[in-house]
Amino acid sequence: MTGNGNEPDTTHANVAQFDDIDETILRMLEEDGRATLSQLSDATGLSISAVQSRVQKLERRDVILGYKAVIDDERRGLAVRAYIAVTPIDYSKESEIPNKLQNIDGIMSCDSVAGSPSYMLTVRAASPSKLEDLLNVIHQTVPVSTETTIVLQRYFSKWHSRGSLVCMSDSEHDWLRPEEEHETETVIDASTAQSNPEVADAVAKIAALRQSIDNVDTAIVSLLAERFKYTSQVGVLKARAGFAPADHKRENYQIERLHRIAVDAGLDPDIAEMYREFVVTEAKRRHKRIAENGGDPGVLDVFA
Repeated sequence: MTGNGNEPDTTHANVAQFDDIDETILRMLEEDGRATLSQLSDATGLSISAVQSRVQKLERRDVILGYKAVIDDERRGLAVRAYIAVTPIDYSKESEIPNKLQNIDGIMSCDSVAGSPSYMLTVRAASPSKLEDLLNVIHQTVPVSTETTIVLQRYFSKWHSRGSLVCMSDSEHDWLRPEEEHETETVIDASTAQSNPEVADAVAKIAALRQSIDNVDTAIVSLLAERFKYTSQVGVLKARAGFAPADHKRENYQIERLHRIAVDAGLDPDIAEMYREFVVTEAKRRHKRIAENGGDPGVLDVFA
């Protein structure tokens, strides 16, 4: 790679400073992106709310860039993985190469490298012939010479240790747990239960309790709708006053408050964390939309 101003930015590496707790959190999330706040709390010795704050700071500093699904390429039908060394024919065009290759299907990454080639591409394709097609597209897109090395077998990858699936939204960790495997299911059949008075009594009580649950769910949804009306009004006032949509001090306050409420109510604190994640994500979305529209509340249906 020649000195042309294309050297990778090392600003993040120089600025980021981590302590042992940060390293523990990062290592656990690298190994299992579905690690819960409780697991991180147990491993670090911090409270759940403190761990939550640590993770959010790592996200805001772009140390944690996201959470994603790790997919088996062969089972997906992309059996061929290869590295393509790219050398520009015209070095005056060298800096244009990454941008021109970025949106080509099959190219997974482009790294600048030391030595004779300027860039190293990681690619995947369904077959050798599809790899050849990809090479043709590359040559048609940029004036380069290439040298291709096909991967025969990957023995390990420290990037994706467990291949776990995690959802994300707006750089906020959703902390979703996988469903329990091998769960048994019982179907409550009232007509069958009539032959057993005890079962019939249980069925009647379950039906009554479920009606109460449905009533509570209705109330919760109504309260959430009311809450988001207030949230949207806050967003309007913030936008018109020129404040940024995000308010990290307020978020940290909510973390501590909801954690205390959950503990006092005898609930798993993770429930409070998941509720807060949902509420904060929705609030940010609303505040952002309002701010992007100059403080106009009409962009939200609650004001329609």
